[in-house]
Amino acid sequence: MNAFRALLEEKKKAVAADFGGRRYVKQSEVEGVRLKRLRDEEQSELEHKVSIQALLSGKAASCAGLALLFSTARMQECSSDARAR
Repeated sequence: MNAFRALLEEKKKAVAADFGGRRYVKQSEVEGVRLKRLRDEEQSELEHKVSIQALLSGKAASCAGLALLFSTARMQECSSDARAR
């Protein structure tokens, strides 16, 4: 029962952090927060994948610098350039 209460409390804290403790939230807001979280997770996975590929190809310094400076599209170009060489 304590594990259930801990899980419930954890979920309440997450909801409070996402919506500022409001009691009622529109479904569109919930969906927006979920999509934002998903996009952020996908972005971090892509950055991680690009950095791994850059390390494996020996172009770590140039691709890591580009990853910090440019958008996701530029990071994909950098990884494809590294694979081509």
